[in-house]
Amino acid sequence: GRFAIIWIFYFLKMFTSKRAVLFVVGGTFDQQVQEMSPLNKWLYLKAIRRLDGIFAESKALKKGLLQLGLNNVELVYNPRNDTGARWQLTPEISHKAVFISRITEDKGVGVLLDALKQINDEGVDVNIDFYGPIDPEYETEFNQKLELLGAKAKYCGQLSPSEVQNTLVNYHFLALPTFHYGEGLPGILVEAAMAGIPIIITRFNALPEYFEHEKSALLVSPHDVSDLKNHILQLTQDVNLANKLNRGILQVAEPFKTEAIINQSKALMNSYGWTL
Repeated sequence: GRFAIIWIFYFLKMFTSKRAVLFVVGGTFDQQVQEMSPLNKWLYLKAIRRLDGIFAESKALKKGLLQLGLNNVELVYNPRNDTGARWQLTPEISHKAVFISRITEDKGVGVLLDALKQINDEGVDVNIDFYGPIDPEYETEFNQKLELLGAKAKYCGQLSPSEVQNTLVNYHFLALPTFHYGEGLPGILVEAAMAGIPIIITRFNALPEYFEHEKSALLVSPHDVSDLKNHILQLTQDVNLANKLNRGILQVAEPFKTEAIINQSKALMNSYGWTL
């Protein structure tokens, strides 16, 4: 969409007083532009420079866009509303994991299910619930792996945005061992930060920019079943670590709150001479 819509604004600006900024959500926009043919890249960068500003959701993305020769790039995080629901480890949620995202191979679903299968085979009970849309081409494999865990794993359908944070607080931890090519900062991780739930994620793309290992998250290697398994065991067996991650991730959430992003965006637009 953002490849087509930029040209709409380019021509609008030639004949009208329309103003625009691009809020880039997704961590590989700079790489996608870099991979365009030389002529298309030159034309596209010419068009995108007609925007008043480009809001990049990570430092890595901002750096990549600046390296393309764009100079109107600002760091503006991808916001989420805070419902006020807060995580607290209780016996009722102990050893209960949750996955909330698109259910497909490159979100790490297979790696996660394989790790949990090994954990439960070793006599450690860890349950998991999955929420999210299932990619049709992955559905058969997902169901097969799910069946191997029996009652320890189940698919629970999809959540509305207003339900996510309130659902997260009912689990011991969130696991998202993603290696999705276009991964920036998944919104679910921002919502997890607002809830304060411990998370296990991968050292992938810009994720280590937001989360620090053993302070605000546990970071594992992509595709590595053994590494993921070991960190799940570590988290489920160490209450102090879980509470430490809770405190750390709550601090990560502060810059992502909707009110802060609105105020930052309005200040930038005013600096461009907009009348709001």
